Amino acid sequence: MTYPEQLDTIQWKSKRLTILKRDGYKCQNCLNEKLTSELDKGLFAGYCFPNSKEAIHIDNFGTDNNMRAGIKDGYAQYIHESTVIYSRKVPKWRRMVLGVRKLDSLEKNIFDKYAKKNIELNKEFRRNFNNYEDNTSVITKILEEKENRRIEFTKLNIEKKNSNYEWIFMLGLHIHHKYYINQLFAWEYKDDALITLCETCHRDLHEKQEVQVYNNEYELIGKYKYCSRCHGAGVFPEYSHVDNGICFRCKGIRYEELIN
Repeated sequence: MTYPEQLDTIQWKSKRLTILKRDGYKCQNCLNEKLTSELDKGLFAGYCFPNSKEAIHIDNFGTDNNMRAGIKDGYAQYIHESTVIYSRKVPKWRRMVLGVRKLDSLEKNIFDKYAKKNIELNKEFRRNFNNYEDNTSVITKILEEKENRRIEFTKLNIEKKNSNYEWIFMLGLHIHHKYYINQLFAWEYKDDALITLCETCHRDLHEKQEVQVYNNEYELIGKYKYCSRCHGAGVFPEYSHVDNGICFRCKGIRYEELIN
């Protein structure tokens, strides 16, 4: 069984889910920052219609524009009024929800105090909620209306970088093997040999590091360099329509030393 075939098995998918849950659906290197920097973020605002597989979230440009994004089957149950949605345009969809997290303590404090209790201010809150990284005009306007909001918005603005986000799910994360053992299938490794990384961090790691390879007696065979084309993936999912996406350089073997 080739490595790409192993990653398509029920056993690996189950193991992968175990590691994702353990790591909180979060890249253990960048904490999802590199991943989310390429996505559009917004506060969940509802569905297009009842039982819809398309959610609406308010964008982060300080406008009234809504952004609609499709939801992968089985994930709609995790999206509710106090979640933040991350989406982007994807092939075959206008836009897809790729990640959802809970509001952090500061965000939830603002949401509970002002958005849920004051319908009149709800629209303005939703417009500006995700724009606090650079929202001097918003803070000024709020201060003019009610002085007692100074603490809340100032604190939120200062603590905008939060590494403790609680992710409900994030699609597209990778599971990295810290080492490899000959004759061992991908899902047969101990949990501590596996770690969650985003695609960028995973690729960077493979480009910079060699991987330790052991025999089935746990004796070090050597250190291999990942294939210079696929960086150890062995396959390109985006080209699955051509020979199942297998890397033309390494033919799925993944290591430079093993390429004939």
